Amino acid sequence: MGKKILLILFTFFLLTTGGRKVYAQTAGSSAALLQEQKLRRKNNIFIKRLAIESVFAKYNSPLANQSQAFISTCIKYSLDCYLLPAIASIESGFGKRYIKSNNNPFGWGGGYIKFESLDKAIDTVGKTLREKYINRGAKTIPQIGRIYAADPNWAKKVIGAKRLFEKEERKQKLLFYSNVIY
Repeated sequence: MGKKILLILFTFFLLTTGGRKVYAQTAGSSAALLQEQKLRRKNNIFIKRLAIESVFAKYNSPLANQSQAFISTCIKYSLDCYLLPAIASIESGFGKRYIKSNNNPFGWGGGYIKFESLDKAIDTVGKTLREKYINRGAKTIPQIGRIYAADPNWAKKVIGAKRLFEKEERKQKLLFYSNVIY
């Protein structure tokens, strides 16, 4: 799996940079810095997506194919990119224990609330977390947990799951940035 990810990262790098640093064709170092920052942000988002996919794959999760939906939603609603995957991990055993016809790996309504697709579930839960939790003052996982779940240990479990994704991100960054050719 590691070789496959490394190959994907290297291919992505070559496609986006042609194997060299890319700078704007304008005078001044600020244009070069801006281009470098954009490339680094794009790479970081790519690495987060790989981390989500990799953790879910390690757990043989059907959510591994949803990594792009998780990333798109975190960007769209300015969320921590690992919050939704961590919640889904806790609520549905990494996506292995939910009613498949309901497309609800988040445990909403005891898991009985139905979504037309997993993408829609991810987007709806992300939007609701942003608008009805975070924008109303529940900014941390323990604060969200007091509203979201009856289990008093929910926040600790979600934080633990989030750490799995963060650890995988660090691993992916080491692989990616140690193989970048400048």
